[in-house]
Amino acid sequence: MSDTEGTKKSGYRLEYASSGRSKCNGPKPCKGTPIGKGELRFGSLVDFRGNTNFSWRHWGCVTTKIISNMKNSFDEADELDGFDDLNDEDQDRIKKAWEEGHVAAEDVPETARKADGEEAEDDDEEKPKKRGGKKKEEDDGGKGVFKFEYASSGRSKCKDCGENIGKDFFRFGQEGDFRGNKTVAWRHWGCSETKLVEKLKASYDEPSQVPGWGDLKEGEKEKVQRAWDEGAIPADDKGAGEAVDTGKKKPVPRKKKEENGEEKPKKARAPRKKVRTRSRRALSRARVRAEARFLTCRCLGVVFAEGRG
Repeated sequence: MSDTEGTKKSGYRLEYASSGRSKCNGPKPCKGTPIGKGELRFGSLVDFRGNTNFSWRHWGCVTTKIISNMKNSFDEADELDGFDDLNDEDQDRIKKAWEEGHVAAEDVPETARKADGEEAEDDDEEKPKKRGGKKKEEDDGGKGVFKFEYASSGRSKCKDCGENIGKDFFRFGQEGDFRGNKTVAWRHWGCSETKLVEKLKASYDEPSQVPGWGDLKEGEKEKVQRAWDEGAIPADDKGAGEAVDTGKKKPVPRKKKEENGEEKPKKARAPRKKVRTRSRRALSRARVRAEARFLTCRCLGVVFAEGRG
């Protein structure tokens, strides 16, 4: 129903439900319960994607806030759209609520009554919806789990600059949780923000307690210590940095040895014999020639026999 229907043009409407299909949009716990056919219902005009329609609720689910908004828009209750179509008893109920500023207790439906000890909910006409997509921040006291290491490959990406972390580059990891699984977010040490350094200091008493500290070279230990003392990455240490010679070399493959400890001599491979093969086309031509010779010989035999006869 649009706002132009009825005898008056307004953002509110009173009427008897023509069916039992509409749902109550009032406060909990009545929200979502059906409004029975013939029951007095109250509608607030709302706009949804350019279309206007009424959001319905039981008359007993109208809150004091809504009544206050109606009184700001109209001088008397009988100015509401649909008021003239109500019976005298319901009109008196509307006028009484208008004067007192709230719906009478006996008008509140059973589905809207809360258990003892629960406070009544006084909602606005339209509550703003909570915006989704934001992660809940856990109160961890500003602490976390971190680690130092040299990248074993060049596949990981820096969480801050987005570039790949090259093999043997000094990287800084922060442990996190993704859908119940432990993960580590890596970044270049020089890309770490000040708040991350502060969180690192809040999580450990000294840098030597951070996992991976013992495997670092003196140069990287000095970088960490400088950032620890200043509370941020110094300007000279910012950036991706360079690959570090970790001293790790690729293991040399072991040679097989005989029982006496001597190395087995490599077996020389025999040269492959060249096998002449004929293509399908050559085989087909040979087959045709053989058949031609056979037919020629057969014809000559027939001619020779007829000549003797």
